[in-house]
Amino acid sequence: MSKGKSAELKWGIDALPFMWGAQDTPHNQHGVPDELPFVLSYDPSTGRVIQEKNAQVAECLERVYEKGSILGSNVDDEGFGRRYADDFLRFISHWLERAADGTRESVLEIGCGNGYLLERLRPSFATVIGIEPGPQGQEGAARFGLEIIRDFFPSPLIEGRRFSAIILTSVLEHVEDPVGLASSLKDYLTPGGRIFVSVPDEGPYIASHDVSTLFHEHWSYFDHQTLLSTMALGGLVAERCEGSNYGGSIYAELRPSEDRIEIDRAGIEAAISKAQDYITKSRESCYRLSEECANRRSGGRSLGVYVPSRFVNAMRICQMPSDGIRFFDDDLSLAGTFYPGIPVAVECRQSLIDRPVDTVLIMSRTFGPALKEKLRESLPATTEIVLVSDLID
Repeated sequence: MSKGKSAELKWGIDALPFMWGAQDTPHNQHGVPDELPFVLSYDPSTGRVIQEKNAQVAECLERVYEKGSILGSNVDDEGFGRRYADDFLRFISHWLERAADGTRESVLEIGCGNGYLLERLRPSFATVIGIEPGPQGQEGAARFGLEIIRDFFPSPLIEGRRFSAIILTSVLEHVEDPVGLASSLKDYLTPGGRIFVSVPDEGPYIASHDVSTLFHEHWSYFDHQTLLSTMALGGLVAERCEGSNYGGSIYAELRPSEDRIEIDRAGIEAAISKAQDYITKSRESCYRLSEECANRRSGGRSLGVYVPSRFVNAMRICQMPSDGIRFFDDDLSLAGTFYPGIPVAVECRQSLIDRPVDTVLIMSRTFGPALKEKLRESLPATTEIVLVSDLID
């Protein structure tokens, strides 16, 4: 298939749940629709799987980011967030240990959430600054005593400033033009400075044609190859790029290149092939999951879905009925909340133990195997526990 023709390959999904955080009712607030269209495609210059630009989606995203949906950092000072922070700090520390004192003057975190990562980095830098469009940034500023600008990047409040390090934790996937962003970051970096990025590793989802990873908040779906190719087009070369030890992410330490960056053409062609395969086969995979769930619900049997945020796409695309389905998550802040358009409240693990279901489907690829072992210890032998990878890989 030629590049001209291959660029036309896409899958238009009429309506996908528009998720931007836990809701107290089965409907989104602030006039935000429960569903929006989603067009799955790819970027022929890098092979990166993408959501095609859509003005209505972009407008809704800007609104919910300002209302408090987390644009960037998923780190926090407790639970899963603490473990994300510890692991990413381990990666950054390799540079901190070898960087001269003069190259560690200031750090900027774009999409800093509540600022917890900056708080951890404060001993290593003379100045720490964050940018976060949602209210959680100001809450963190007061809590940790940090300078956090409530705005989107680029902000006029940092115009002309330069930083020794710039950090983007779970930000690039939210940006419509990651190449343009990468290129612009060079203007905010001091000589010898570094850019550190963390993005979800979408490689396993792309390889298994899994639609659970699609969210309107994500415009790009990176694997190692497409992350490096995208950054190279923006004039950034990777000093290091590796998988995380926790949470299924890709970490990269980047610097501006003084020379022309050689593009890995073979790698891009391989990425294009993977993207085409994902777009072509993901719909089939989605309906296969629906059929497997229907088989397990036949005869009045019950189905419990763990990590339901990864399930609602297939539920909506395949028009699965919600009767007989229960949702479970170990994030206690989700208990009693809903996903848009689906009248099934999220329950905690203890609720599952107290009232077991016939089948538990675990939708997490990252934590699924470990979670399965834990649940097996608490649930009766008659309860089937299956991983999403068991059903569609």
